[in-house]
Amino acid sequence: MNKVHWDAVLGQLDDRYIQEAASGYRRSARPASPRKENLIMKTIKIRRIAVLAAALVLVFALSIAAYATGLFGILDMKAELEHRPEDELINITGYHDSTQYQANIEWQNYLDEADANGTNEFTPEQELDEYANYRAYSQEAKDRLDALLEKYGLKMYKSSESVSGQEGLYAAVGVSGFLPASGGLKEMEMEPFGTVIDGKSIYSFCDSANLANGKNFYYDLFRIQADTFIYTGFLRGNVEDFEEWTYTAGDGSTVSLCLGKIQSALIAPLDNCFVFFNIRTGSANDDPNRSSYGRDTLTKADLEEFAGMIDFSALNNIG
Repeated sequence: MNKVHWDAVLGQLDDRYIQEAASGYRRSARPASPRKENLIMKTIKIRRIAVLAAALVLVFALSIAAYATGLFGILDMKAELEHRPEDELINITGYHDSTQYQANIEWQNYLDEADANGTNEFTPEQELDEYANYRAYSQEAKDRLDALLEKYGLKMYKSSESVSGQEGLYAAVGVSGFLPASGGLKEMEMEPFGTVIDGKSIYSFCDSANLANGKNFYYDLFRIQADTFIYTGFLRGNVEDFEEWTYTAGDGSTVSLCLGKIQSALIAPLDNCFVFFNIRTGSANDDPNRSSYGRDTLTKADLEEFAGMIDFSALNNIG
């Protein structure tokens, strides 16, 4: 769970409210007797403690509720890596306290260290196995991955399938119709594409969506099965650059919508998986170094319309 800064919470309680609450005990113009004054001060202290306790209970309850419903949002997905602390990255596999998030961070830190030390080199004569999907080539790296999986109660995936078009995606996962009608990848001159892992997880399925107002935007869909470790890498971006709010979809799923200037996101922590849409456009699209440059910009209403096109219940029930 995110750390709650209790000192900051207490700092929001101004003493003047305690004084005003105690003023009702001083109705008489005569000075209070020492005994009565002590009683008044004792009552003030009791009320102050009660107010502080109520505030702590409220904040703690809100924190528990946010954690239980996954509403810490994109701020709780910031990725901080040991060997590149200057990078602004987003961990797209889950929230900070999830096993997926922690495994992804720990594995990347190991890979960075192994690359620097030369202890995980790939040799041309080496046969590729399932460990290669995680960039684990040396025996040391394979042992470290096994230990990581045991630590977090996750498993390696067994198979992956490249898919083309929405129909190919739907056929591979055995569920259809959970995405809006495809807007195509005309600028890329190719069909929407991605990878399906073990028939359940979806890795970076790239497509575009058309809105009722004529806007078109590209997105990448990630669906991470809860019990499977998938090495996804990280999304480049500053978590503090987004305006975030919650949205309730038609099936009752609560999702987080995040609107940035050059990129946006949709986050859905479901029962069986974690869903993340990397939306390749924002509210300004003014960075010539990003793929969103010059494309249709989005508003909060646009993001909500897009979320309303997605069947999260169907996404959750894949597999």
